[in-house]
Amino acid sequence: MSPGTPGWVLSGGDLVLWTDVTIEVVEAEASRRIVEHNVSAAGRRRARGTYVIDPLPAGGSRVPFTYAWVRAPPADRLPAAVVRTTMRRANRTVMRRLAAESARHLSAAGS
Repeated sequence: MSPGTPGWVLSGGDLVLWTDVTIEVVEAEASRRIVEHNVSAAGRRRARGTYVIDPLPAGGSRVPFTYAWVRAPPADRLPAAVVRTTMRRANRTVMRRLAAESARHLSAAGS
């Protein structure tokens, strides 16, 4: 994705209500870093997510993700520890799926 590219998702899970989230890439450095800004809760919740792509010596990449609220309603700030744990688990799952999908594509390309 390149800066200014908008996206939209419907986010939710077992412990949270479903909500619309608009995500926009605001910075991108090819093969190195992606910064996104997201808005949800009818604009009351704003956050910034940063993916840094770190190549590994043996091949592949490590992709740490940092997520920070820029603005959040008080009701969101109170259970922040639970939200962090939930987001960490969800992001871990997504990154594992991304790694598996990337490996599948690399394998297919090498055939």
